[in-house]
Amino acid sequence: MKYLIDGSSITGNILFALIVGSTSLFFKQADIFSTGYEGVLESSFNLIALISLLNAFYRELFTSYLLEVEDLNQQRELYTENLKEVVEERTIELQKANEQLESEIDAARRLQQSLLPMKDIVYSRASFVSENFPCERLSGDFYDIYSIDEDKVGMYILDVSGHGINAALMNIYIYNYIRTNSPLIKRLRGDQPHENLRYLYDEFNKMNFPDHMHVVIFIASYDMKKGILSYASGGINVLPILVRQSGGIEMLDDSSGFPICKMADYFTPEYFSAQVQLYSGDRVFFYTDGLLDERQGLDLNDDDLKILLMETLDEPMVAVDRALKELLEPVKNNLVDDISYFILEAK
Repeated sequence: MKYLIDGSSITGNILFALIVGSTSLFFKQADIFSTGYEGVLESSFNLIALISLLNAFYRELFTSYLLEVEDLNQQRELYTENLKEVVEERTIELQKANEQLESEIDAARRLQQSLLPMKDIVYSRASFVSENFPCERLSGDFYDIYSIDEDKVGMYILDVSGHGINAALMNIYIYNYIRTNSPLIKRLRGDQPHENLRYLYDEFNKMNFPDHMHVVIFIASYDMKKGILSYASGGINVLPILVRQSGGIEMLDDSSGFPICKMADYFTPEYFSAQVQLYSGDRVFFYTDGLLDERQGLDLNDDDLKILLMETLDEPMVAVDRALKELLEPVKNNLVDDISYFILEAK
């Protein structure tokens, strides 16, 4: 009865008025059966008229209902079409944003990889082999090998908490900091790697890095003329392994230190350097903890690593690198943590 009450159908209202009037007229002649044949005939005509009016009324009502349903269907189709267009537009926008993000991540990956040293480096009295296996396109591991002066080579290996863009940016920050300050620290305070860590800790706490981010690092400098490796640890959890040409194995464990983190308001760590004498043919293996992470599926522990280093001692360093790559080949595309390592061989 909506169409009669809200006035949405004028024809329906007119018909309704006629029906009410005819019905009243019909019942006013309730004594039709006492008025004779003419009264019966008149009442019959009135009844027929009433039925006709009712038929017209409900036909109009049904027609109006169908028209409204059709109108609603058209509105729904229009809404659906508009919604589809909006969804398609948003999908295209998200695809473009994702493509832009992917492009930026690839650019960051290329930048990060470009900062890594060459995989094979040869100095007058030292040589290096290195490798990096990120578990994502942007690695939380990083290392560098660089000249301090004509007699000294600097090196470090680090692991930033987490992976992705934040870790990559942290790597770049530390790369620039150490590259810039290592020669300066050497000139001012002598050959003391721990000074790099102390200054790095102070500068790190001045920066607006997230509080949860931290870095573990092992930094060293090698005096090729004297054969002395000076080193300092900043919370590294896997110690470099020294394999002597004579067959002995030592851990570079005479230096321990605090990770680089946002704790300057509560704690001032002390860093110190240690030294070890290297001889021709001695090798030092620097690596991150991803290499021994049991989640990687490598089934490799520190004893296995020492055996591998001993078994390849009389072979070129590339043999060590090749043996490690063979171990990593089955799992390198499904790593849960970054893996990085480099090997120093004294000449």
